[in-house]
Amino acid sequence: MMKMLSFLAISLFLISGTSPTPPKFIVSHKIASVTVYLSNAQITRKAQVNIPKGKSELVFNGISSRILEQGMKVHASDNVKIYAVSIDKEANSYEENEEWLAIEDQLEKLELEKSQIATEQISLKKEMAFLESNIKIGDNSTATFTQLDARATYLGKKIKTLLVKLLAQKQKSDNIDLQKSKLFDLQNEIEDKLEKTNTTIRVTVISDNATSCDIDLKYLVSNAIWKPVYSIKAYHQNPTINIEYQAQIYNDTGNDWENKPITLAIIDSSTDVSLPKMRPWVLDGDYDSNDIYSGEGKLSTSKGNYNQKNNKEELKYDIIQIDNLSTRFQLAQLHTIPADATPHLVDVTNYTKKVAYYTLSIPKVKNGAFLIAKIPNWENMGLLDGTMNLYYNDTFQGISQLDTRQVSDTLDISLGKDDAFSVTKRKLSSKSSKKLIGFNITEKLSYEIIIKNKRNQPAEIEIRDQLPVATDKNVIVKVLQISNAQLEPLSGQLTWQVALKPHESKKILLTFSVKYPKSQRGILRHDRKNIRSPKFF
Repeated sequence: MMKMLSFLAISLFLISGTSPTPPKFIVSHKIASVTVYLSNAQITRKAQVNIPKGKSELVFNGISSRILEQGMKVHASDNVKIYAVSIDKEANSYEENEEWLAIEDQLEKLELEKSQIATEQISLKKEMAFLESNIKIGDNSTATFTQLDARATYLGKKIKTLLVKLLAQKQKSDNIDLQKSKLFDLQNEIEDKLEKTNTTIRVTVISDNATSCDIDLKYLVSNAIWKPVYSIKAYHQNPTINIEYQAQIYNDTGNDWENKPITLAIIDSSTDVSLPKMRPWVLDGDYDSNDIYSGEGKLSTSKGNYNQKNNKEELKYDIIQIDNLSTRFQLAQLHTIPADATPHLVDVTNYTKKVAYYTLSIPKVKNGAFLIAKIPNWENMGLLDGTMNLYYNDTFQGISQLDTRQVSDTLDISLGKDDAFSVTKRKLSSKSSKKLIGFNITEKLSYEIIIKNKRNQPAEIEIRDQLPVATDKNVIVKVLQISNAQLEPLSGQLTWQVALKPHESKKILLTFSVKYPKSQRGILRHDRKNIRSPKFF
């Protein structure tokens, strides 16, 4: 029995001895490059470390707490095997940070100095109280006037000296408070930064020999995005248009990107490794998808519901549509993007594209005409919905929004108003009517669109309007007069191509009737506009 126990004890000792804790190495590492997506960013870090034979644990401190665990990728040299990878959040306490501890030492010294000043102030105040009591005693003595005057002069000088010392001590104390306030601010900055960079990545590796090991880390972080900004520059009678593509890059990851190569990517950064599934492609005319990929690669089915674990100071996300093409922009220069939660503008690329111009007016929505640039073959330019700064003939026209949800292979961009045309629309009351017959109402509506060419040369303009489209079988729309317009039956859109001589005016007559049940009274009043009106009382 004793031999059996001894054998078990030896066996347990041998087993425990075969799995010693691997040596740990704090790895010095730097950000090598950054790829910024529309909802997060991929950070690539590189490091080189000497490791012994056997198993070793490599510790990467200072990683952003915004890390998304699903996006981790680790690559080691060919002669080294990766055994395990783990992410330890909230691993680094500020109370272990050397810079924070050095400030804490300064604060303790200042606090001690302030205590000494307070003690000296108490002593000075007691001495003043003693002198003031002597003045009162002297007032009751039988000394001569000369003696009293000399005594008062002496005590006055003494008290004045004490007051000067007290003032000096107060200034020292106030100065210490100011220093402490600055040091507290520095500590808070360190704590805030450490709170955002308190994650540690631990990589356990195995090597057959002592060697130098190269490690590449790639991981995704939230609170880092980019948004496009465009400057559109066009010139009269110039067959090309210039598109200056810029980007606002936002970094609130806790780690500054100092002088790094940056790539802007349009393709979704989903890290979900499960097999994707196709759903039926239903042609229902609705181009807005309800499926939104979150930054963690999880599919969210409610618009705007960005699935994010860390909800501290999280970004709010706009929903935009992108294609599945892996468009990437490698920025030509190295850039520094600090982690200051502030958008930083960078140049992306420039396009010079052939363009055709035409003038368009939609008087039902807005009177006047607009100059439109038609850009063909725009799909491969990597354009996204974004803000446009518009310039025509080197004159700033205003700010607009680029809408890339157009299904045409030609992109239409408005360059602002074309003042060479006057377009107005008015209702012809004399030709409009409303009749009640039985349980139905029949309304006849007639409109006149007046177009005038202000130029000294011939010009063409496209006019668009619309007829109401009935979705209820009890509502009947009848076309009476559309002045040779091109009609799209499904949408009800009317289009006229109008050619005008210099200073010529033309009229377009639009008349239609709508028959509907009287229970649906007011069905034709939805085209009224809401505007802001000041309220003075």
